[in-house]
Amino acid sequence: MGNDNKVILTNEDMDPSNNDRQLILQFVPNELSMSVAVKWAETQVLGMSHTPLQYQYTENQKLPMKIVVMRGLMTRDAILADPHARKTENFLLSLTVPGRDRNGQLMSRPPVVKLTWPNMITANCVLASLNLVHQRFTKDQERWMYMANCEFIRVRDSRVWGDQLLVKGLMG
Repeated sequence: MGNDNKVILTNEDMDPSNNDRQLILQFVPNELSMSVAVKWAETQVLGMSHTPLQYQYTENQKLPMKIVVMRGLMTRDAILADPHARKTENFLLSLTVPGRDRNGQLMSRPPVVKLTWPNMITANCVLASLNLVHQRFTKDQERWMYMANCEFIRVRDSRVWGDQLLVKGLMG
């Protein structure tokens, strides 16, 4: 089975030849939620019966996501040898600190991750928060299942206008 319906996270700052720059999620999340906040300035005009509002800015779109990682029904040796759970955790943790550019210089901005959910959304994001919740353990106290609660913030490199959103929406 291919990756046609899988959610894929790609670290855009890593060298394309690096095999660890992409994470294909084990399960498609149950929901896609997004929020946008708008900041309006209340203009104080002497003698007016109301307070006019003036647009200041729109915050970047927030995309919270729960990523479930399970090891399945395996023997203890298979669980210890399974790299997927550790790879997922390491990939997400690598998005919490700046990386190095292709010349080896430390970048000052957070790593950009391309979030691809076929037929739903493709967006360049940064990881704003990560909370790992370990939920199931084997009798030997090995992790069997955990959930990574992530909040991605969508980053754009160009200005968005209201008439564009009317046509494309936030998903475009």
